[in-house]
Amino acid sequence: MKHSRQHHKSFFMFLSAATYSPYLRIVCLFILFTSLNYTGAAQTNQKDWTILAQQYKQGKLSDTAYLNKVEALSESYLKDPDFKKYLLHYQKIAWSKKQYQPYRVKYYNMLTNHTSFTHQEGASLYYVQKSEQELQKTKPYFPSLNEPRFLLVVYGSNERLNTDKRKAVFINILPFLQQLPQLIRHQEVPINTSLNAMTILNNASRLYAREQDSSMIRTIQDISGKIYQQLSLKNIPDQGKLKQCLYLKYQVQYTAALMRKDIAYAKRILDSSRTLVRTSAEIRQMWARSAERALLRKYIDFFIAQKQPDSSRNYMHLLAQKINKNDPGDGTAQLRYSATVNALDHNYAQAYTDLLAAYEINDSVIGLKMADINNNMYARLIAEEQQDEVLRLKAQKQKRNIIVAIATLLALSSIVLLYLYMKRKDRHARKKIDTLRQLTQIEIAELEIRANTIQKRLGMELHDDLASQLASLGYFIELQLMDKQDQEQRECLETINLKVKNAYQNTRHKSHEWYTEGVKEEQDSFAESVQKLASYALPEQQFEKTIDIDNPSLQKVSHRIKIELLRIIQEAFINILKHSGAYKVQLFMYADEGILSLQINDNGNGFDVSTQSRTKSLGLQSLRDRIQDMNGTMAIESTQNGTALSVEVPLSQVK
Repeated sequence: MKHSRQHHKSFFMFLSAATYSPYLRIVCLFILFTSLNYTGAAQTNQKDWTILAQQYKQGKLSDTAYLNKVEALSESYLKDPDFKKYLLHYQKIAWSKKQYQPYRVKYYNMLTNHTSFTHQEGASLYYVQKSEQELQKTKPYFPSLNEPRFLLVVYGSNERLNTDKRKAVFINILPFLQQLPQLIRHQEVPINTSLNAMTILNNASRLYAREQDSSMIRTIQDISGKIYQQLSLKNIPDQGKLKQCLYLKYQVQYTAALMRKDIAYAKRILDSSRTLVRTSAEIRQMWARSAERALLRKYIDFFIAQKQPDSSRNYMHLLAQKINKNDPGDGTAQLRYSATVNALDHNYAQAYTDLLAAYEINDSVIGLKMADINNNMYARLIAEEQQDEVLRLKAQKQKRNIIVAIATLLALSSIVLLYLYMKRKDRHARKKIDTLRQLTQIEIAELEIRANTIQKRLGMELHDDLASQLASLGYFIELQLMDKQDQEQRECLETINLKVKNAYQNTRHKSHEWYTEGVKEEQDSFAESVQKLASYALPEQQFEKTIDIDNPSLQKVSHRIKIELLRIIQEAFINILKHSGAYKVQLFMYADEGILSLQINDNGNGFDVSTQSRTKSLGLQSLRDRIQDMNGTMAIESTQNGTALSVEVPLSQVK
């Protein structure tokens, strides 16, 4: 009996992941239609923004009126690829006066929503952090909780993945959430902070309900109740956001009721939630639409769990009416729901068709997410910001050089001039070293992302999950073939069985292909990170560089060891910049006879190794500690003709 239930569970899990030809034809026709009309639509979109800008330039709108109208208009264009261009004038005005600082926060919030809607999670995280930096400029500052809320949403996009990461985010913020009711009672806590807290608690309730952790569910329900109780005693100007908090409290209660199997109470909570969303005029329209869509999906899940396909279809119809092209999502949820409901009605052929359609559409979304990670949007945006800062500093430096030159001609002696020059050079070197450390952190973050790429994980998941489900489905169909005597039914089942076997083979092939490509990309990323550090720290105009890294030798090297090696290389580059006066640098990394070797040579001035060892130089001690942690060895040879650093780590220690 247990084995039979596992097969049925695998079949219905399969019914939530795939896609097929009738829907594929519809998608292709839609793409063709969209491509024919894209130019006209783009011109219409730009016209809306152009008219608004003209009204402002003609004096018909004040600064704040223009900024508010842009914010309202933006909600209809969150999926537009030119969205950031439309906000250029908004950005200029928001940064023109100090009193417009709140609009700077809204600027980054709009970009966060845009990048989230277009599956650019790396860029979304960047804009969330920029928004928080702007909030920190307000006095008194109170944490917004934007970043933990965002991370829980991103990590929880698939309820079965990233459980440990989601728990870590929640546990880290839990003490603050437990203190929040008292903070609301005694302080002026921004309503956005409370709203984010309720959103975090709602996400966490689903996480711990999935693991049947009744103790944590009670804690979460208690905190959400106390937060809303304190908010209801306050005179909150934004009643819409207060009702959003009430809605989120209902969702925590709904999750707790389902976990207790109190079906009647759970249904009442759903009904109360929908009444609140549909009748509260204070709630922003965009948020209300999103909340109602989420509720309709819960209704569908609720009635599917109660095995009531007719009620599920009714709410699926309502959900389809609520979705438009500007809403987030890719349309696969409707197909998965349709497949599950058809399965409840024993219409397995249509269920299979719906799932294959969802699978095709989902592939395109996975491609977008992989492209975002492969392009490392987060690191790229930070690099752009640093480039702007470099240009600004260059302009300042040019201006300062003119002033220094004039002052030197009039008053300063050669000794003062030399002192200023050395001081400026030292400051520039320290700044470059600090930037190098920041760049190393970015490259480490990129290595962490590459170490867990979607491509590699998808390959494993396809192999371990979907392939096994397809095998189970094939086994189930073969059992049905044994029982069926009717020739027409047997031919139908044999056709379905053949398609399932083809899908199984294609899935296994794709899983191996994705996993292999993911492993290769992870190896290449380390060498790319080293090249980036070398390009910044040792510019081509000043240094002759030879960098040779044997990528295959890194295949069995763990992510932790790669980070340690990257930091060792960073420290060596810093020492070359600070002390050596070299203009030739060589870096080699290879494996030989079970040893991973790293060698860094320069032709600088050299130093007395014994003296440095006795004085316990911080840089050398840092290198020794890192290498000792890897059970490796370090050797330094230095003469007046240069320095050679050699690091050896046993391959048996780097896994």
